[in-house]
Amino acid sequence: MKNFKYWFISMVLSGYIIFLVYLLVTGSISKYINPRLSFLSVIALVMLAGMLFFSLKKQRFQKHQCSCHHHQTENFRKSSLLLLLPILLAFTITPRILSYQPVNASGLTRQLAKNPLPPASGTSKFNPESGTAPESFMEYTQSNIGNMIFNNDESDIKKLVNTKVFLKGMVFHSDKLKPNEIIVYRVLITCCTADGMPLGVLVKLPGKMDFADGAWIGLEGSIQLFPLTDELQNIEPISNLAPLGGKYPYFTAKNAYEIAVPAEPYLYP
Repeated sequence: MKNFKYWFISMVLSGYIIFLVYLLVTGSISKYINPRLSFLSVIALVMLAGMLFFSLKKQRFQKHQCSCHHHQTENFRKSSLLLLLPILLAFTITPRILSYQPVNASGLTRQLAKNPLPPASGTSKFNPESGTAPESFMEYTQSNIGNMIFNNDESDIKKLVNTKVFLKGMVFHSDKLKPNEIIVYRVLITCCTADGMPLGVLVKLPGKMDFADGAWIGLEGSIQLFPLTDELQNIEPISNLAPLGGKYPYFTAKNAYEIAVPAEPYLYP
């Protein structure tokens, strides 16, 4: 086919346009970039549409070219097939929420079954809800807590440590912690998922409880601030919430239960 090159380019551009429109219409674009930067995706969509229009116009020009003129068509390059790779990945790899992966794999002590062990006596049962703060509890995110610690505002910190707190996030185990301690973190997205940063709070669980790594849980309890030790400094989600030589948040949970993945799993500044 004489115009195969331009047909191929048009097919690739159409694939990108369809995929981008799908992400914008369904709101799934938030799994890739900060929602406040969605306008950049719209700009990219307009640019792709312009490129598609130019490619189709080029095809029409080639088709109506005078047959009496010798025209040497450019050979199609096999390397151009790489342009199809992102489109194929969109259909073969399901988008997933970012999870924290330590640089040293030994930091992950175990991978439990999907469902945790039954809660200890006196704690809440499995909660299938998305996870909202119970009455008399104030919901804080890892980002809220980190801002308070770094800003070092005495009134905010006093309010934090004297409030019944509700916190939710994903579970991470570390062999540097006690058996009844876990890290509950969420990923902060500044621009896109490529710059995702885990923000984690060290949590003491109530009684003998265990949750799978990556499980979403809700916590009810209180927060204290303790000096950051050298050992904890090496755990990225914790050190991201504490200034060097400063204090880190320690959550003592009275209730802990598994929850469904929230509609907005990421944190945004």
